[in-house]
Amino acid sequence: MSAKDLVGDAVLVGGAGFGAAMVMGKVTTFMYEQQSDGAKRQEEAASYGVAYNVAAKKGAALVGQDMSDEQAGRIGSGIHYALALGWVPVYMVARRRWGMTPFGAGVVTGLSMAVLVDEVGNPLLGLTPPPQKYPLVTHLRGIAGHLVYGLSVAGFVEAGMRVMRRR
Repeated sequence: MSAKDLVGDAVLVGGAGFGAAMVMGKVTTFMYEQQSDGAKRQEEAASYGVAYNVAAKKGAALVGQDMSDEQAGRIGSGIHYALALGWVPVYMVARRRWGMTPFGAGVVTGLSMAVLVDEVGNPLLGLTPPPQKYPLVTHLRGIAGHLVYGLSVAGFVEAGMRVMRRR
């Protein structure tokens, strides 16, 4: 792989991760707004807050620092986008190494993130309560949102590859 290929991949990863996170956010916000008030109350009662913001505060505490909610929100947003960019290589491996179709690789990317981050990683790190504390609709929204993320990554990467090949 040439230096030009590596730079191209870095641009693809950045654009796809950021774009897919934006699309996912719009979709999951819309879905949340459609939930019943009871499900919203149950979800909010269980939650410690936005997982990325909780991660920011926990990280600051590890080094003996306090962090305001505003600071945690800014750093949490950075964590969110870093994770979105950091997960794009799952798609690249599924496409290039495993020979999957864009749709299949997008599904693997989204579902792996939903399971490994939301359902396993966040509770293990204490960023969210255990999954059983949340209503089913929360999990369904998370799975759907991450599928949108994975399929959006597929769209952005494949479009970017077409543009790059034309050059």
